[in-house]
Order: sequence, then structure tokens, then C-alpha cells
Amino acid sequence: MSLGTNSAGLKYLVINDGDKANEFDRGKHTVMWELDKDLNDASFNPQNDLLAPGFSWIGGTPNEGIFGGPIVSGNAQGTRRVMKMANNNANPNTIGVWYYRLSATIQGVLYLSQYQGTTNPTVAVPAASTEPVDGGKLLSMMTGNPSIKNN
Repeated sequence: MSLGTNSAGLKYLVINDGDKANEFDRGKHTVMWELDKDLNDASFNPQNDLLAPGFSWIGGTPNEGIFGGPIVSGNAQGTRRVMKMANNNANPNTIGVWYYRLSATIQGVLYLSQYQGTTNPTVAVPAASTEPVDGGKLLSMMTGNPSIKNN
């Protein structure tokens, strides 16, 4: 992971060289994120950070048992540069897409992965309708966020 700059000039964490999806076929996998070695004094935030934990789910939490908790490892200098999480994509009940956010502190400054909000107004749709409640806008807004997809 490296730093990028958005159109407003704000810096953010770039995940997977800008490819925001981590996609997995059936089986047991490890999802891994690593801060770029060129980022000096860089660490993922601790999970107990109330404002910006190193990893957090957004837009919904997966069912228990699909993913393990994030585990961060460090190096001899004490920085926490690698984060791993178990992904148990074992059966049809583990198929889906989940969105997340990462945070790290680099040289004393907090950085987050990009997040595209989901504050659409609710649109009333008849119960028998097969159209998404928001006309698909919520899903299209969430696709701008980093995700883990189990096939």
C-alpha cells in the first residue's frame, strides 16, 4: 500500500495499486495488506483505536466464521506494517462482497483508505418490485470502496 492524492488534494491509502477488489474463489485464503517499504515510520493503527481502527467493515458486517480478526505484525523497528486476515470461503453461505476501510499512521499523520459514502435518500418501492430500493445507486456508490469478494 502506498499514498495517493485525490482530486481535492487530500492524501489517502492506495490499496492493491488502485484495484480496490480482493477476489477469492472457494477455499481457505489469507487476505494480506502491506504498507510500502518506502513509507518511513508507517504502522497500521491498532484495532482498539476508537476513531480509526486499522481495519473496519463498512456498509455491513459479514456473518461470523467467514473471516478471522485482522492480525498485524511488525518489524525490528517496532512498526506494524503487515496486516493479515483469514478468509474461510468454504461453502455457498460464504459467498458475497464486503466493504472495508484501512487506517495507518505515517510519520505521525493519520491516513485512511478512500471511502465513498452511502447517504442516498430512501426511495419507496412497492414490495413486489424486483428493482433495488434505491434504483441501484447505493450499490454503485459502495463499489468505489475497497472490498473482499468471495465467489
